[in-house]
Amino acid sequence: MTNKKIKAINNRILANKSRLKKINERLAKIKERQAKIKERQSELIQAYVEEKTAAGWQKFHFFSDYYGSHPEWDGDIECTFLFHPSVDLSRWDGVEFSHGSRGQSQAKDEWDDWLDEMDEDLYIEVD
Repeated sequence: MTNKKIKAINNRILANKSRLKKINERLAKIKERQAKIKERQSELIQAYVEEKTAAGWQKFHFFSDYYGSHPEWDGDIECTFLFHPSVDLSRWDGVEFSHGSRGQSQAKDEWDDWLDEMDEDLYIEVD
């Protein structure tokens, strides 16, 4: 290989390193913006939840343990709901939910059916 070819290869390597550095800098800025957006989104959701609960909506934290061994499942289910003041949540007080390939609790099935039958204007899934 001639010195001219080696020099051309080195120049391409240097150019690619420079491009890679710029790409990494842009990626870092994008990640920083995403973090700021996520933080702002959390603030807006929290303000919305506070507004709705002040208006009488009921906050319900749902948690279902995952029991199973299938990797395609995401694991535990955890989310927060807001329910209209007219919705009676007393039947779910202290209920433990589970799901997965090694068994789903009857309570989880009942919850799913109950929620599916409910008018969508009566609840909001917050997260």
